[in-house]
Amino acid sequence: MLEVTRNNDNTSLEKRLRSACEHNVRLPSGISFTCRGTTVQMHLDSDCVRANMQTNAAAFEGWALALKRWLPDVAGVELSWDFDGNVCGPHYQRFLYRTKGLSVNNHHFVERNHTRSQLQQCEI
Repeated sequence: MLEVTRNNDNTSLEKRLRSACEHNVRLPSGISFTCRGTTVQMHLDSDCVRANMQTNAAAFEGWALALKRWLPDVAGVELSWDFDGNVCGPHYQRFLYRTKGLSVNNHHFVERNHTRSQLQQCEI
């Protein structure tokens, strides 16, 4: 069962994922996971958002899907992020495109309210 917390839950979620899927799971340090009832909030730091999408920390879609698949009490995943770079940069634009795609194709995935305006910057 998810407990409502006010801080980073990476360690507890990592342990639960390891136990559920029986693999040595290591959550990326650039993503902060916080439990809020049946929702896990994922917050990406600016480095994750700017990173090449093939790196572990930038693979937020995989982590969102893994949480939903392996932890049955996770009803939804909510995404937020920090960004302080060029909004026209290719890595950021790909990030926005991937975020839109994940939210359209997965009803359990939502972006937080304050990030919806940032999604409008997507030019792809």
